[in-house]
Amino acid sequence: MQAGLPLTHVPYSGSGPAWADLPGGRVDMVLDNIQAALPHQQAGRVRILAVSGQDRLALLPDTPTLWERLPGYLVHSWNGIAGLAGLPPEIAARLSGLIATAMRGATLRARYAELGMEIPAPSPAHFAGFIGEQLAFWQRVIAGTNIRLE
Repeated sequence: MQAGLPLTHVPYSGSGPAWADLPGGRVDMVLDNIQAALPHQQAGRVRILAVSGQDRLALLPDTPTLWERLPGYLVHSWNGIAGLAGLPPEIAARLSGLIATAMRGATLRARYAELGMEIPAPSPAHFAGFIGEQLAFWQRVIAGTNIRLE
């Protein structure tokens, strides 16, 4: 939408079938996370053309970002940890502290680096704001492209 390219979305029931169709020529490209794409590039079946985000990945320093080609494009996968609504604040704070400690650990940082992932250290309030931004962004995309659930 942002680039104005006439692309057709092909809904797959997971990334496995999409990656099987790419080298076979049934689709021209796959947009997926780096953890799914990297094994296919390493096996020589595909070539990663770009990564999303503003900064190049340390794992793929010669691969440009979509931001370099299309300034303002910033769509990326992310993960988070959430608790039940009404979780007592003292338990949420304790869990948040334990998670932050784990995220700073050398073992987890090394594993994330192997996967081409970054470990941000936002607070629960920062994460809640980020989720709100993501909801607003995707609502605009859905409205602008007339996406409908089937």
